[in-house]
Amino acid sequence: DNILSVRYKNEINSIFPSSYFINTYIKNLIDEGYSEVLNNTNKKIYENKKYEIIIMEEFDYIIVVMVKK
Repeated sequence: DNILSVRYKNEINSIFPSSYFINTYIKNLIDEGYSEVLNNTNKKIYENKKYEIIIMEEFDYIIVVMVKK
């Protein structure tokens, strides 16, 4: 269906908060040419010509959804 979803449970949240992993991933997306579409507390969206990446944080989980345009 051109959608890939990954859920990652951060079991070391007391050592590395989820924001650390999210910010590292976002830096990699920007380095690969993705543009920021939305950046708020609960949801971040980045896109290029082929994909839209949605990043969400809920409880101790990081959820990444990749949608092919």
